[in-house]
Amino acid sequence: MKIKQFKDETFSQLSYAVVSESTHEIVLIDPARNPQPYYEYAQVQQARIVGIIETHLHTDFVSSHLEIACATGSVIRVSRRGNVHFPHIGFDEGDSFQLGNLTFQALNTPGHSPESVSIVLCHTEKCVAVFCGDTLLTGDVGRPASQESDTNLPQYEAAARQLFHSIYKKLLLLADNVLIYPAHGDKYSNIGTEKVGNYALQANTEEEFLTLVHADASRTSPYIALAALLNKMGAPAYQWSISRVVRLSAVTCMETGILIIDTRSAPLRQLAPVHCAVHLPLDQQFVIGLANLVCSGELFYLVAADEHSREKLIQQTAKIGYETLLKGTLVFSANAADCLSACSTGSH
Repeated sequence: MKIKQFKDETFSQLSYAVVSESTHEIVLIDPARNPQPYYEYAQVQQARIVGIIETHLHTDFVSSHLEIACATGSVIRVSRRGNVHFPHIGFDEGDSFQLGNLTFQALNTPGHSPESVSIVLCHTEKCVAVFCGDTLLTGDVGRPASQESDTNLPQYEAAARQLFHSIYKKLLLLADNVLIYPAHGDKYSNIGTEKVGNYALQANTEEEFLTLVHADASRTSPYIALAALLNKMGAPAYQWSISRVVRLSAVTCMETGILIIDTRSAPLRQLAPVHCAVHLPLDQQFVIGLANLVCSGELFYLVAADEHSREKLIQQTAKIGYETLLKGTLVFSANAADCLSACSTGSH
């Protein structure tokens, strides 16, 4: 058995490949938008991807589950509570499947989301690991994911109570040496270490736990409506989708009334300004900033400093499915300033 962890630094998002060395088969857990790293890993391992499990329907990034399933013939497993609209097998408490001498068992662990499941991995009948999604993290716990930011809403408290029961009445009942693999954060831990060192697990009562979760509600992951929708429906293939993004020439006039986002550095913007643009730097916070800036369903343009930056912008944008909203991208040079400075400001 091998467990390979993949990390997307943009969201500190963690995904996994579990390899059965006896059957040369792989199950992926919570794959990110770009499937290529998983294909390359499978090739190195000389193994075949046969299954994909989603611990929940992610609301902060887009998964490649449907694309990988179509490309490899693998089966997607997800909780029936997710009401998804793509081919899958329901995976809830009491459900399990085997891969050689590995057994994958589902535990319903709602709280972060109603359909959240944790996956208990057993090797030759001994439970060795649990993939907990955003329920239990390394050094922390998840928070109820909601499009509403008000933590005083009754539904937030109800979800927080579910989270308490999922952690204290299910996950913490696993053996102390069971490894914990979360969907966000850093690396991995084990049940025993988290019982002692995780500040969020020091509550003695359900009410204490609720107070803690409410006090640190700022730790809640962002809710991106388009990402949530695409994960429920199944996102378009990654390479196909980014190839359809319009790459405008340097002298193209962009349509008025559409949001323009300029990602160039201050010196370049001063040299060749786009007066109607909103500035958003291309850094590690770009994707979160984009999600906060662009309204749901709103078209927008991206302005880049060079070709390399343009392609990186498109790839970053695709992590949350926003490449489908891109009206076009432009590498902007000084000789295009006269054309673009004439455009009108949109609603931003």
